[in-house]
Amino acid sequence: MTPRQKRIIGALVIANCVVVLAVVTLAARSLPPTSPTRSPTPAHPDASAGVSNGSGQPQGRAASPSPLSQACQRRAVDLLSQAGLGGTVALMPDGTLRFDLVCPIPQDQDTEEAAQRVWTAFDTAQALTQDQCNGFSRIVVLIQAHSPKDSLQIRASVDAADLDAYSRGEVTESTFIDHVQYEVDGSDG
Repeated sequence: MTPRQKRIIGALVIANCVVVLAVVTLAARSLPPTSPTRSPTPAHPDASAGVSNGSGQPQGRAASPSPLSQACQRRAVDLLSQAGLGGTVALMPDGTLRFDLVCPIPQDQDTEEAAQRVWTAFDTAQALTQDQCNGFSRIVVLIQAHSPKDSLQIRASVDAADLDAYSRGEVTESTFIDHVQYEVDGSDG
């Protein structure tokens, strides 16, 4: 076989691979996701244990979530993935939109950086309401943050009406922050 024939065969093999890859990609995008509320990184296995019922009293395991519409689930997962977060989003029977997130912290950053991810979840919840994915009255964010030296659990919750008023500029950031309930449990590793 001449070198020219080898180049032609090589080019045809590469073109064939590109076409097959394009077909597989298109087929994968047209299939419904098998677990639409789960983003690429799994949530901490104990993230739903010991959840507060709003009065500060633990209620053990979380209640079974109600389904968000498939489009809303995809939107939430897309927004979280774009922000580099993994975990789950669920609409609970009591009308709470619950985020269970995992936030790995690089060694050169402090675990307090994870607290900023609460705002990412609030931004996601607000984006969902703008996309007509409402139906929740409260937002609860549970974050498991881990770094080589620290472990931190953050729980933040706020009424959806307060988040909406803040996003419309009806209340200041400081007033909004006063309405957010925060709990932090950290341990040095």
